[in-house]
Amino acid sequence: MTRSLLVLVFVAGAHAQSLWSPLLTVATGQEKTDKDFIQGAWRCVTFEKQGKVNKGPFIGEKWVFKDKDVIVYHKDEIRGQGTFVLDPEKKPKTITITGTGGDIRGMTVLGIYRIEKNTLTLCNGFEERPKEFSGAGKPLLLTFERMKSE
Repeated sequence: MTRSLLVLVFVAGAHAQSLWSPLLTVATGQEKTDKDFIQGAWRCVTFEKQGKVNKGPFIGEKWVFKDKDVIVYHKDEIRGQGTFVLDPEKKPKTITITGTGGDIRGMTVLGIYRIEKNTLTLCNGFEERPKEFSGAGKPLLLTFERMKSE
């Protein structure tokens, strides 16, 4: 009798863990945020400016987000560096990039973003923040695919 009770407790405990683990993740603050999801290397697959879609090659075809920094590459050459801040509470979500080096040194890029699975969409302006995802006017509309880890 004692042995069957021990097995029952073990089985119940194993199932209880799977039921409680999502709650524990939220309770311990380990929930992933947009800042977590944007981390890593992204390859630009389309670039739209003034209504014209370009599929490459681009100057700045690879963007790498690491912690609060972003580095823009052309081939293996760094073309721009900066820091970024996301505001996922805004509608649409916003990104502000402050240029610290390269082609964007001293510039502030005002953008909106969305992350859907392995696709990152940025719509960036320099004079004002875009209100919608469109490359029809001054804003630049960029679509990225997540690059596989090397």
